[in-house]
Parts: sequence; structure tokens; C-alpha cells
Amino acid sequence: MKRLFALSGTFLFLLLLAASVRAQSSPAAVRVAGPVPYETSREVTFNATVATTPATPAHGTFTAPRLTLQTSTGTVIPRVGRAALHGKYAIPFAAGKQVRVTGVTMNRDGKQIVLVRTLQMDGHTYTLRNSRGFVLQHPLLDDSKASSTRGGGL
Repeated sequence: MKRLFALSGTFLFLLLLAASVRAQSSPAAVRVAGPVPYETSREVTFNATVATTPATPAHGTFTAPRLTLQTSTGTVIPRVGRAALHGKYAIPFAAGKQVRVTGVTMNRDGKQIVLVRTLQMDGHTYTLRNSRGFVLQHPLLDDSKASSTRGGGL
């Protein structure tokens, strides 16, 4: 009986070893779906006018009108992050305001989308994403920290 358990244990070990070697030998065959990497080399800067502003969704609904920008080439949907649109640190967007946007553009389902990293409006510069593309939690606070350390340093 001991011999049977020893043989089955050895067989199981060899089976697991073969499976792990096979999994490591073909990394190109596995493609992990995930977010598009943010590359600062692909950033563009453009001027636009705020066309529509998001509103609080009606009671019982899950969606609200999106923030949209009107450019000389058409309508763009900016991705600015939840904190920039709602809550204590929301940016005061209003229809008709002029903005200057820096970010990475992409097409999704036939719509032009911009992952906004910085936004200039009414003489203020809001930093919404870091250089790796991650959304900052408090755009106004992050902007004020960056501007207070520009002249000196810590």
C-alpha cells in the first residue's frame, strides 16, 4: 500500500511539473485583456468648448448625460474621473466655457474619447491623472500641491 501511495505521489508531482513547464513555455499564446497603457508620448493638446455638462441622474436611473467637449474637428468625450465631476472637489464645468485639454485620444465604438491628464479652465490648471495614466482622487488638491512646490522644493 505504501508503494502505491509513493507511486501516485510521484506521478502527481511529475504531472504538475509538466503542466507548469508547459504554461511557462508559451507566454505569447496568452493575451491578458486590460486597460490600454497610458503613454505620454501619444499625448495631444487641444482647445475646446464645454458642450454638455453631467447632471445628477434622475431617481431610479443609472446614467446621466456625459461631459462632452466641442472641438474644431467634432465632439469629444473626455474621461476626467469621478472626483472631477462629483463631490467636494468637483471642477466647476459649465456649458460654453473654453478649456485646454492635454491627454491621450482613442476611438471606442466609433466615438472619440480623451483620457484627460491636465485641463486648463478659467486660469486654473487641474491635474487629473499622473504620468502613468492613473486618475488622481482630488484634482484640486493635487493641483494646489504641485503649484506650491514649483518655485522651491521640499
